Amino acid sequence: MANNEKLLDNIQDPDYKKMLEAIEEGKRIMLENPEADMPDFKNARAEP
Repeated sequence: MANNEKLLDNIQDPDYKKMLEAIEEGKRIMLENPEADMPDFKNARAEP
């Protein structure tokens, strides 16, 4: 793909919608299961 070619035509493009859906699902999963460096992390073990 050349530098001046468009990857997607617009936000109605079916591929755009699929990618956006995947990103939103990843965000939802990430926020439901926060890592140790994120707010609301609850799985921390007590320090020895």
